[in-house]
Amino acid sequence: MTLSTKTRSGQIRVWVVANRKLVLDSLSFLLDSQRRFCLAGSTDFDLGSWHRPDAAKVDIFVVYMEPGESADVIKSLRIEYPAAKVIAVTDGSDLDPSVKALKFGAVGIVQAIQGHNSLIGAIEKAYAGETWINQELLTNILEKGPGRKSSNGFMGPENDALTLRELEVIAMIGKGLKSKVIAKELAISEATVRHHLSSIYGKLGVDDRLNLMIYAVEKGLIRL
Repeated sequence: MTLSTKTRSGQIRVWVVANRKLVLDSLSFLLDSQRRFCLAGSTDFDLGSWHRPDAAKVDIFVVYMEPGESADVIKSLRIEYPAAKVIAVTDGSDLDPSVKALKFGAVGIVQAIQGHNSLIGAIEKAYAGETWINQELLTNILEKGPGRKSSNGFMGPENDALTLRELEVIAMIGKGLKSKVIAKELAISEATVRHHLSSIYGKLGVDDRLNLMIYAVEKGLIRL
């Protein structure tokens, strides 16, 4: 495990998880070199042997997953650090790591071929409460077939009927609109938009906008 000596306020505190030492060191060096970030630490997938940080000292976990590696580490991190967000970096053309990462609660997927700017962007978006996945990868995941589970353990069926306003909100989420824009389009407050989203999440059994979008496409509520 490595720890940064930087303590500037306002930085995003990032913890790197990867099995390959070279990857671990490279990602740690990359992120620690960004003024916006502070490297809180790094470890391999053997979470049982690492020094656990205080939950208040980690904002984002970046988990590098190679083909065939278990996504259980993401599940463990989400359980132990529910306030922190997880970004998964996947290697290769196999969709399974990406699907499993989303299933266990990752809010962003970065493919290794995308480069470091995508990773930096994903971390910043996750810290701001947004999700990150490119259109091509999302389409490929959807084409893989329905029935993908959310991190709550299921994706539907609907527990209650969606209201017309909730369907309008889902349609706007499908267009990639943010809460502020949705509020303006519907002439309601951002707090009301958040209330609608919470209601939608509860009815559909999803956890975030990314899972909502995937669910809505699978069920024909929206089109990409």
